[in-house]
Amino acid sequence: MQLATLTILAIVLVSQGQAMRIATRQDFMNGLIEQLNSQNRTSFSAALSQAASSGTPQGEQLVTNLMATDRTLLAPLNEMFDPLIQGQDNATVANLVSYHLMNESVNMYNVVSSNISRRVSTFLTDPKLVNLGPGNGQVQCGGVPMEALSCFAGLTVTSQYQNNLVLHMIDAPIPPPGDLQQTLGKNLTGAPINQFAKFNDSLRRSGSLGSASNSNQARSTILAPFDPAWQNNKELKRIIHNHVINSNVLYSYHIDKSPNATSVSGGKLRFAFDKGEMYITSGNIRARVIRSDIPVKNGVIHVIDKVLMIN
Repeated sequence: MQLATLTILAIVLVSQGQAMRIATRQDFMNGLIEQLNSQNRTSFSAALSQAASSGTPQGEQLVTNLMATDRTLLAPLNEMFDPLIQGQDNATVANLVSYHLMNESVNMYNVVSSNISRRVSTFLTDPKLVNLGPGNGQVQCGGVPMEALSCFAGLTVTSQYQNNLVLHMIDAPIPPPGDLQQTLGKNLTGAPINQFAKFNDSLRRSGSLGSASNSNQARSTILAPFDPAWQNNKELKRIIHNHVINSNVLYSYHIDKSPNATSVSGGKLRFAFDKGEMYITSGNIRARVIRSDIPVKNGVIHVIDKVLMIN
C-alpha cells in the first residue's frame, strides 16, 4: 500500500514538473512574441510562433536555444521578411529564424563601428543548409565593416528580454548562405559586374568545384582572386588547387593562432596581418585580402587581389 502511494506521488510530481516546464516555455514564447509585435515585427513573430508550435525537430530546438542564456535575436521588418517565408514549410521557417538567432550576447552597435573582423555563430545547423562539422552552426557577418554594415543596416531598436535574450530590430532579413558556386556568382565587391566568373569557371573545369562545394565531407577555405588577376594556364588544376584549403575553415580571427595552412596542391600558405590589412603569402607571391570571411554552405571565402602561383 505504501509503495503504491509513493509510486502515485512520484507520477504526480513528474506530471507537475512537466506542466511547469510547459507553462514556463509558453509564458516565455508569449512574452517574446508580444514584445516583437510591439516593435511591428509581426511577420517575424508569426514565423517564430509557427516554428515553435510545429512539432518539428528544428522548431523544438529553436525554442530550447531561445530560452538558454546569452542569446541575440535579429528581427527584420515585415515587408522584407514576408517574401522570404511565403509558402515555406515549418522546417524551413524554423531554419530561417534560427539563422537570426546568435549563440552569444552581441552589441551590434559595437560590431558595426568596429574595424575588427567578427564572426558570430548562429543556431542554423540543418545539414541541408550548412556543413561546418558536427554541431557547428552557420555564421553571421564576417569581414567588418563591409559585412556588418550590410547585415545590420537599419538597426533601429535594441532591447532586452528576460535577462537572457538581446533583441535587435533590423531592416532586412539575412538569408542563409548558398553554396560556393552560388556565392561566387554574386557581386561580392560592389563592382558593376561579377568579378569571379573566370575563377568560378576554372573551379568547375578543374573538378575542384565538386570537392570544395558539393561534397558533404568537404569543409573548405577558398581564396578567390579577381578575374583581372586570373587567366587560363596550362597548369590550371595545380594553380586552382592552391586556392583551396580543405578540411579547414579559416576565418580571419583564426589567423593569430593558425597562421599557416596547406592548400590542396600542397602549397604552403601563410596568413598575416600588416598595418590592419590581411595578407596571404604563397612562395614569393603576397596577396592582399580585399574582403574576408564570406560564409558559404560548407566554409568561407576570402577575396584576394592576386593569383597564388605555385613555385
